[in-house]
Amino acid sequence: MRPTNTAITIQSHSIETQARLLTHQRSLRQHNRQLSMLVRAAAEVGTTL
Repeated sequence: MRPTNTAITIQSHSIETQARLLTHQRSLRQHNRQLSMLVRAAAEVGTTL
């Protein structure tokens, strides 16, 4: 393999990895939102008990 091919391969792999990380970040943010909603709801229930 020529060095340029290697560089292009490495670059495309890193782009794929970045895309995957962004997707994970997005789903983590959604989970965090759901968790904080649950915590808030639990706190409200806790104060009424």
